[in-house]
Amino acid sequence: MRKIRLGVSELEVPVLAVGCMRINQLQPKEAEQFVQTALDLGANFFDHADIYGGGACEEIFAQAIHMNDRVREKVIL
Repeated sequence: MRKIRLGVSELEVPVLAVGCMRINQLQPKEAEQFVQTALDLGANFFDHADIYGGGACEEIFAQAIHMNDRVREKVIL
């Protein structure tokens, strides 16, 4: 996936961010498949906001990606 520099930072991000606003409407296995498919395609830049699902979207994302320190280093939130 093509990447660009994020603003004036040194951070390189994919040109597309994966929106997670409605991930709370997915079943756990569907959420896991959604996140894994994005990662398999090289999309590791995920859009989150605390208002998405009243915060539930972030919790579901963390479960779907099996968040830990090793995984956290591979994704951009």
